[in-house]
Amino acid sequence: MDGSYAITVNSMRSMNDRQKERLILAAGIALRLLYVLLSTIYERQYDISEWDLSAGYAGGGGHLGYIHYLYEYGHLPDMNPATVYQFSHPPLHYALTALWLKGASIFVKDPAVLAESIQILPLLYGIGILVCFAKILDLTGLRGRGRSAALLIIAFHPSLILLSGSVNNDALALLLTLLTVYFLMRWARERKMRTVLWLALCLGLGIMTKLSVAEMLLPCGLVFLYVVYRERKGAGHTKSGTGLKAYLAQAAVFLGVSLPLGFWFYLRNYVVWKIPLTFVHDLGTDSWQYIGDVPLVNRYLFPVPSELFANLRALRIGCGYNQWVQIMRTSVTGEWDMAGVPAAVKALAMLLMLTGAVLAVWALIAFVRLYVFGRGFAGVQADRVLFVSAYLTFFALYVKFSMDNPYQCSMDFRYIRPLLFLPAVALGLRLNGSGSRQGGTRLRDRVFWLILTFFCVLSAAMTLAWGLL
Repeated sequence: MDGSYAITVNSMRSMNDRQKERLILAAGIALRLLYVLLSTIYERQYDISEWDLSAGYAGGGGHLGYIHYLYEYGHLPDMNPATVYQFSHPPLHYALTALWLKGASIFVKDPAVLAESIQILPLLYGIGILVCFAKILDLTGLRGRGRSAALLIIAFHPSLILLSGSVNNDALALLLTLLTVYFLMRWARERKMRTVLWLALCLGLGIMTKLSVAEMLLPCGLVFLYVVYRERKGAGHTKSGTGLKAYLAQAAVFLGVSLPLGFWFYLRNYVVWKIPLTFVHDLGTDSWQYIGDVPLVNRYLFPVPSELFANLRALRIGCGYNQWVQIMRTSVTGEWDMAGVPAAVKALAMLLMLTGAVLAVWALIAFVRLYVFGRGFAGVQADRVLFVSAYLTFFALYVKFSMDNPYQCSMDFRYIRPLLFLPAVALGLRLNGSGSRQGGTRLRDRVFWLILTFFCVLSAAMTLAWGLL
């Protein structure tokens, strides 16, 4: 390991920043492509059901059933969406996938091949996520080894590799969430109407993909108020000269575009069928995933130690009722059932969880120091408002969601996947600003890069294991 680590570091040092970035992005894209090529649309998915494109829509639910309905009939479901599993989701992802199937069916006649082709869309969304993250790093001014570290975390993170083959609406929702962050950061620097339009379109389309994207409304509002306040006080990062009337016009355009575009489907469901805005299909208390009878202290603080250590000794990934264990597990393997996999793969998964957890804590400490307390922060102050408010909003609503819906799946990391990116930025900035390369700092850097290298190798190995199992 020490030899391979030294080779990796020396090779990276011999390249310029642009070459490093291209290599990292190429590796991330290659892993995503490999995963998609080696995995079917039925493996490691969420709530998809099954379909048969050689036959007409037969009333199935799930994400594939929703796509099949739109592919077959070309219009929104004419039944109550709450009565068919997953049909209560907004239609953008499903409509785009149905359009892809219509176009692909002209050239692809084998129904099985046609069905598998829908993974091309989440693959493209996954690549778009990588590119968008690099653009966000451009706005922060992050360069050098800190930029490489942040890109490596995102390019090799197993959760994002899994996402590239996921046929539900998560990949498009995450891409549009990141685009909302990107254009909000741009607006804080430019204060231009065209940036507001792009911001409103991304947020509106995101909400039309998945309701959780609406959580970005609060950070958007707080950043807007902060920028206007600082500008009016003459304390903005750059004095744009934008008047109050212009700001009000931009706010009106933002709300006038994003809200109707994002919420029309939810309003339709409420008016026609009285479906609440936050409707979620209830699994029932008889579900094996129900954890409402587990004490809150075990769900949100500490798992039962005897069960946790028994699972570790037996190479089982258990304690599905504890939020922190669930975050560790699902952030690198999703809800993949590893009951029947070889012990070597289970050990690989546990090592991946451990290194991922260490990097997550390292990044969170950097995030708190840099963005919450502002220690060493030298960027645009509006970014601090955005990052901190977004982090708190996503995490608080994740906890609320899991409490309102007491099931193991409600604690899945995918509900807070956007929080991968904000600490990664902070970690990169802290690495660049850590000062002297002497003594403890140099040792700490070596330990960090060793762990990050190990994490990337383990992630690549897990991607290959997913494809071969």
